[in-house]
Amino acid sequence: MARRPRHDYPGASYHVTMRGNNRSRIQHDDIDCGVWHRTTAKVVRRYCWDVLAYCLLTNHFHLVVRTPIGGLSDGMCLLNGGYARHINARHGRIDHVFGRRFWSKPIGTRAYLLGSLHYVAWNPVEAGLAEVPESYRWSSHAAVLGLREAPSFLAVDAVLEVFDADQTRARAAYSSYVANRHVPVPGTVTRV
Repeated sequence: MARRPRHDYPGASYHVTMRGNNRSRIQHDDIDCGVWHRTTAKVVRRYCWDVLAYCLLTNHFHLVVRTPIGGLSDGMCLLNGGYARHINARHGRIDHVFGRRFWSKPIGTRAYLLGSLHYVAWNPVEAGLAEVPESYRWSSHAAVLGLREAPSFLAVDAVLEVFDADQTRARAAYSSYVANRHVPVPGTVTRV
């Protein structure tokens, strides 16, 4: 049976998730995480994405991304394929690093965008990898707050603009919003 085609429109925003094959690890240490960052940066440059949020966990990752010129599927192919080749070569593996094709949901409302940003920020806490969102190193949250240097691919200004035109007020509003532990995400977000 043929798979349904992806929504892949110029100017669209998406919450994207990719999980390890059989829920297995997709990263083992800081070197792997650094390679994921560099591979993501390469994809962002090539496809002109705006990454609004990300979180790389042990067996999956999340992205909240805008695609001004489209290219979601092609970009994910480059990201997943490039990263998987690294993991297989570095760790003496063969076969698939990632399971099924990536999950994505178009973000059509401000409420869904806000909920996705919140969900991605809290994901490492939910996974038991951090006490609070800002303490997890491989997430965008601390960089948006200005607590850590942002990776080149993270569109911090675009995230802050969602909250306020003034950067100081925007950071405060973002911080307050994410600090609310139980913000519901409109629509369905599949827990990975």
